[in-house]
Amino acid sequence: MNFNELTADNGLFCDGDWIEKKDQDESGNVRLIQLADIGVGEFKDKSRRYITEEKCKELNCTMLKKGDLLIARLPDPLGRACIFPLEGKYITAVDISIVRFDDANVDKYYLMHLINSVHFRRKIKEYESGTTRKRISRKNLGKIDFTLPDIQEQQRIVSGIEELFSKLDVGIKELKIIQEKLDIYKQAVLKEAFNEYTKWKKVTFSDLLIDMRNGYGKKPTDTGKNKILKISAVRSMKLNLNECRYNEFKVSDTETIKKNDLLFTRYNGSRELVGVCAVVPELDEDYGFPDKIIRCRLKMNNTIHARFLQYYINQGEARMYIRSKIKTTSGQNGIAGSDIKKLVVYLPSLEIQKKIVLHLDDVLFKCDAICNNIASVIEKADVMRQSILKQAFEGRL
Repeated sequence: MNFNELTADNGLFCDGDWIEKKDQDESGNVRLIQLADIGVGEFKDKSRRYITEEKCKELNCTMLKKGDLLIARLPDPLGRACIFPLEGKYITAVDISIVRFDDANVDKYYLMHLINSVHFRRKIKEYESGTTRKRISRKNLGKIDFTLPDIQEQQRIVSGIEELFSKLDVGIKELKIIQEKLDIYKQAVLKEAFNEYTKWKKVTFSDLLIDMRNGYGKKPTDTGKNKILKISAVRSMKLNLNECRYNEFKVSDTETIKKNDLLFTRYNGSRELVGVCAVVPELDEDYGFPDKIIRCRLKMNNTIHARFLQYYINQGEARMYIRSKIKTTSGQNGIAGSDIKKLVVYLPSLEIQKKIVLHLDDVLFKCDAICNNIASVIEKADVMRQSILKQAFEGRL
């Protein structure tokens, strides 16, 4: 059997609609379902694009129905499928195929799980096309044959899959709750570390700087061996030196970083990631930094501990001040270096700074280690689901 045969009698097997940006209207009452909504066996309900009912009729769009099987013709992964769970006025983007059928001998959830299995993905791979981004056409989707056991066996297999998936989901949910509690605990530890800050010396951030500057303004060539940090390298209290691009030419010394520099994100799509900072550790090689990162070089004169500043600036009133200075232009959130310079900082003695840093390094390192282990387990959930599906469609469930 294939999708064409399955939908031949009173069914539907088609692509979604070609909806251009000019066709969209945020005041419309017909929602456009997009690739981001299609998960592996899960409708993610992420997109928020609309068109008017009039435009929908003008373009002769195909309206979705609750229970339709949706298949993504673009990655990632290619060919992932879910059941559409909503009622109302919905259409879908052209890179999503719609499968609708009325056959009492076919369980739609069995078919969804079958499509998401490694067996079906191997068949999809035989028909995929494209170089930079793989895709599969609906015509080629229609060429893929699959076999179906009787309806009772389909339902038994679906029941077994969903029982195991449910147990897996409960475990993942519990792990995510632990992650959330650890985040709350980390914030409490930071708050406690700075609870006597008003007794310390009050300065402005600019008083602590040798200089402040934005980085390399050109797009990296992605050739050569000269490293330039990505914007994503800088997160709150963390600098990931593996998040970098490559450039054919070395950048100037004014566009490189060194130990104890503080790096701030200057722009980001998320407000929560704007103005966060991280300290530069000991480096084994040169790194450039891009225009959307602000580098602050500190006066390391035995009164400042760079890691103390990193912790101080990412919490409490300092973080609240940074948030208040974020401006949004054309969908991008940004902060000016001149506003960061005006940040009020409370500094204790260098000895107290060192004690606070040692304490926070220890506690936050342990929290991060637990969080990383949890994240690793959660990432493996997809592998575990594929293992369950593999067993199910090999008759071992």
